[in-house]
Amino acid sequence: YTRLLQRKGDYFRVDRLTYPEIPALGTAVKKLITAGFLQPIDGARQDLCLSLRTVKELKQLSVLAPLGLSSASRVQIKQAVVQAAVELPDLEIVCVREQTLMALCQHLFFGNEYQDLSEFVLSDLGLQQFEPVDLSLRPAFTARDDLDLLRLIGKFRQWAKTLERDSLAQTNPGCSGPNPVHHGVDQSYRDGPRRKRTPTCPARLKQASPKLRTDP
Repeated sequence: YTRLLQRKGDYFRVDRLTYPEIPALGTAVKKLITAGFLQPIDGARQDLCLSLRTVKELKQLSVLAPLGLSSASRVQIKQAVVQAAVELPDLEIVCVREQTLMALCQHLFFGNEYQDLSEFVLSDLGLQQFEPVDLSLRPAFTARDDLDLLRLIGKFRQWAKTLERDSLAQTNPGCSGPNPVHHGVDQSYRDGPRRKRTPTCPARLKQASPKLRTDP
């Protein structure tokens, strides 16, 4: 389940799940389905039976052979399947569930919205080591309202970053990356108060402070 949470998307083909560290993968999938963490998807989802197949696999299907799609693209194959009302063979597909619950558990454990279950994967593989911490000394949260407020602040922080990035992209389409003024403050703080800030985008700096000159 940890591996699936770290992958992109909610739907996965069981025959494409390959994890050497999990020997009985089929049994593990069945246990997750029984526990409610995975949901099996039947063949009624023809859109998934198409999108979760590669173009090569689609061209090899006998039901599509009469349509003459040997040189077709994915878009053309999809259009042909819809127009001909072809029913594709079923795939064993599962849908990941309880993402919201796991996000809450992760926040309870880590105390922030940045770390996730990949930390455990890296630790198990020996790629990253963490300092042991006694969590019994003092609870991180004394009430559920504290946790909800912290998560809400994290959401606001993400929205603010998105709005700032979109706003800068609209006003300065030729500049990409973080705001140079903020970047300069962060760089100055990291490298010491005596280090001079060096903006990376003169157009943004000029807009942020019209009195500053950007020419030599």
